[in-house]
Amino acid sequence: MATAHTAADESADDWSDAALLAYLATIDPALTGPALAGRRSPARADHARIWLNGRWLAEVFEVTEAAVVDRIALATDLLLAHVVWQDHRIDGDVTDPGLTASTDLLGNIVLVDALASCAAIAADARFWLDARVAFEALANGYLTESAVTRAVGDGPPSTDLLDVVADRYAVLRIPVSALGWHTGHPQRVDVVWRALRHLAFGVQLKDDLTDWRDDHMRARPTYPLMQAAHRCGAPLQECTSDQLADAMFLDGVLERVLQTSSDYLRASLAELDPYPHTRFNRFITGMLAHNARVVENVTRRKAAFLAAARG
Repeated sequence: MATAHTAADESADDWSDAALLAYLATIDPALTGPALAGRRSPARADHARIWLNGRWLAEVFEVTEAAVVDRIALATDLLLAHVVWQDHRIDGDVTDPGLTASTDLLGNIVLVDALASCAAIAADARFWLDARVAFEALANGYLTESAVTRAVGDGPPSTDLLDVVADRYAVLRIPVSALGWHTGHPQRVDVVWRALRHLAFGVQLKDDLTDWRDDHMRARPTYPLMQAAHRCGAPLQECTSDQLADAMFLDGVLERVLQTSSDYLRASLAELDPYPHTRFNRFITGMLAHNARVVENVTRRKAAFLAAARG
């Protein structure tokens, strides 16, 4: 699976697991052992879905107190872990009953602790309304995803599709809200959340391209697969892997999807532009460079293939 951490010059402290591992050591190993299933840490269990760091948020909100920065970083990691585990459960990746139970229990524990930390940082009762809105959006994302993705047409992503992807990450609005109330800049929350929505969609498109064969086997109608099926001229369930591969690599679906990903990444940067965002900028520009390299490589290999076929 592709790794979203593409910026080579990021601070090592940004992705340090020390605080997370210290936190996990306070929880009964009977829960953490099965749920982690040999992984180094929960928030690093699925790198392609890890595209947000609490320290980046602290920079955007101009928070400099080390204790607050550390606390929001850990809370964000815990929320990401919760999202990843929930995704694995809903997508059917976790089937063992014992593993399912331990993952659910541990997910509940980290969610409660993350909420407690964010509430303490916010120190404002209005934070809880934001948290409720986030969970309502999360539920909407899971409930509408299948219907929305199956309705994807042969064109740019719809607003509904953007909403679904963003809603599946809606709990990440919670640390944003906490920092907004903490700093006295709640009006900044909506701007930052718009940036995160665009960023989430840009990362998700790249992730879906990486996993398109697995998603096809699971009959998951992702945006890249639906685009490829339109190029094949048949419903997704009737397309073979070879037909989809031709659509992806020869008919230009891969390049178009990566271009769309890059468009959303740039839109994220544009939203963040009024505020300090050095860390976000490094991460996003790294992803943009990666997308450009992939498109260049595919274009070159496709030209060579077509030239050989004509010869």
